[in-house]
Amino acid sequence: MKDRRRVRPPGAIVRAGSASDSAKVATLEPDEEVLVVELDCCYAKKGEDVRQVARGRISYPIDGWVSMKCLRDGDAGGDYVYRGGRVQKRPGSQRRRPGESVHVVVETDESDDGGG
Repeated sequence: MKDRRRVRPPGAIVRAGSASDSAKVATLEPDEEVLVVELDCCYAKKGEDVRQVARGRISYPIDGWVSMKCLRDGDAGGDYVYRGGRVQKRPGSQRRRPGESVHVVVETDESDDGGG
């Protein structure tokens, strides 16, 4: 699997392993291109709750793991966000052409230090 993606604002934290508590390797800037070569799930504990977090191993521009919620499709013209029961266009998105697919991001309260 090789998948080109772009980093969402405010950026992403690259970690040494797939666990969200592994050592930080680097921080990626918004709109930076990455190459995802592997997907994994890890479990993160937040208070009493345990949740599954999708992680992606990247090989470009640096080797490491990031949270998939911090990435968007590399060729997407813009994102749509699901908030409060409605799909809303994210600011700066381009208008969708008829027949063109829509990239929808479901925002959750998952946070791991504000990045990947």
